[in-house]
Amino acid sequence: MLTPLAHALDPIVSALTLCISCHQSGPTITGFPFCSLCWSLLRRCPSLCHYCAGVGCPEGDCRFPWRKGDTTAIRSYSAQWTMDEGGGPLLRAWKKVGGSLLKSRLLKFEGSKFPSVDFVTWVPQTQSRIQRLGRSTSREVAESLANHLGLPSGPLLETCHNRGELRQAERRLRERLTDQPRFKVIGTPPKRVLLVDDFLTSGQTLRSAAQELSRWGAFEIHAFALGARLISGTREQTGLNGSLMESVGRSIAVSEKRDASELCQANRLGHRRIAG
Repeated sequence: MLTPLAHALDPIVSALTLCISCHQSGPTITGFPFCSLCWSLLRRCPSLCHYCAGVGCPEGDCRFPWRKGDTTAIRSYSAQWTMDEGGGPLLRAWKKVGGSLLKSRLLKFEGSKFPSVDFVTWVPQTQSRIQRLGRSTSREVAESLANHLGLPSGPLLETCHNRGELRQAERRLRERLTDQPRFKVIGTPPKRVLLVDDFLTSGQTLRSAAQELSRWGAFEIHAFALGARLISGTREQTGLNGSLMESVGRSIAVSEKRDASELCQANRLGHRRIAG
């Protein structure tokens, strides 16, 4: 609860500075360094579909129903904030500007429920992205969350190649779903892992990272993002026609079957070496 002194200082703070998000109104004590309007637009993220990370998927009508048979799929998706309804500018301000003040405002996890895991890790970002931002934002979220949960954290993955300079949100939906970012494991994954990214758009980056962790021993993988762009789960509401859905589905299914085949072959070779 705000004190009378804080209410009295609100006009002074608003007159001296501008909101870091809209750059129009002055911030208040309530949501500093955001104005009261921008701060009020920040919303908690609702429950996400365990298969596609979409919102409101009815039973049997998921955007990507073929993922139900994927044994290496992420067990659950969750996010702290929604990037819709005005939340996006606030979260992008944190990503671009950073700093302990914005971190204390947005990286708050009180009241959220998390699955039982053994370890927290993050989706690695390219060196060019880290240099431009001055830090790894996915790592910042993961370490803050691990501290909140009282769990160990550390890197388990690194990028294998530069995926280009376009942000994930700037890529078309089909490109995000069919492009397979490649990661490689740099440690020994625990059995139960919480995989963290800064923003969740289509979920393909998280799925690709989870696929690699699964190859090397992670049995139960849950995904978390600080902000999520809410995409409706039904095919009609996403605006994707049937042919596009089938095309995307086939490309992902073929890739995942190939990955599973390679994993089985590697396991067989390993057993043969041990037997020999």
